[in-house]
Amino acid sequence: MRSGWLVGLEDAAGRWGWGEAAPLPDLGTEDLDTCGRWLRNRLKSARGTCPESLLHALPPAPSPTPAARCGLEMALLDLLAQAEGQSLARFLCHRAARAVSLSAMLGSLTAVAVSTIQTARASGFSQGKLKLGLAPPEQEQAQLQALCTALPSGFQLRLDANGAWSFPTAQTFLSTLEKLPVALLEEPLRQPTPEAFRHLQRQTPIPLGVDESLTIWSRAGLALQRPPSVVLLKPQLQGGLLPSLALAREAGELGLHRLATTSVDGALGTWATAHLAAALDALGHTLPHGLATSRWLARDLAAPPEIRAGKLWLPERPGLGCAPDPAALRGPTP
Repeated sequence: MRSGWLVGLEDAAGRWGWGEAAPLPDLGTEDLDTCGRWLRNRLKSARGTCPESLLHALPPAPSPTPAARCGLEMALLDLLAQAEGQSLARFLCHRAARAVSLSAMLGSLTAVAVSTIQTARASGFSQGKLKLGLAPPEQEQAQLQALCTALPSGFQLRLDANGAWSFPTAQTFLSTLEKLPVALLEEPLRQPTPEAFRHLQRQTPIPLGVDESLTIWSRAGLALQRPPSVVLLKPQLQGGLLPSLALAREAGELGLHRLATTSVDGALGTWATAHLAAALDALGHTLPHGLATSRWLARDLAAPPEIRAGKLWLPERPGLGCAPDPAALRGPTP
């Protein structure tokens, strides 16, 4: 079950802006009730205030309520982009891309079938993400090596260990990956300090990525250093699109690659992250983004973005380009 709050704001011109606040406490956000309380308290005083003023009054990131901040910021940016007659991506960066490349979401290594990867390749994906850390490392090493012998030509793997390993285990596992078509290994360490990441990255040519660890480092008051090769940006964890974009610029100045990814958000959150991805692509140093997660939801509040030939295509409609379906808001028919 994926739960969250829908944020809807109407401006003086009658335009509606929409946001999604979908907390994930296990990844470092506030819980659902705290998120809702923050939004209600913030919106009590919003009536009659222009979107620009509300946006400027938002607390800085990192925030103790990042998902709530993200949802409100998203709705405000939607309104402001509509007022400018620009897509949200172009509002964030005037050179934003029209389409962004994606990784196929393949599930866990222990359950993936070769046919699933072949289908992803035939659908235009050149990279697929697999979850690791769900079985003993020795078993997963053997499974991964066997799987790679059957990969379609030109297909690479993006791996995510979800902080499952000790430092020695990560060292050993990485040594088996160096001759395999692996584009990225996310969150290999159980204790992901910047020093440990830096030490591990120096020992391997495989790019290492930080995701949830960014939240830990931010709350500890640590500036982004250069321990990883890749920074993964989740707006619900970072507190919104603007904090994510600021962190992306900082990472780019350090020579790091960036990519945007959802936290299995609903359609509104996925649309917003897609606009962020398009803005990031204009900055350069990006990799295929992690946005192909909508199919994991049995029901959604709106239609997710279109994916064709391994790319997500953004329309030129002003703002977010998406609004909740009134029928979905009423819930399923008994």
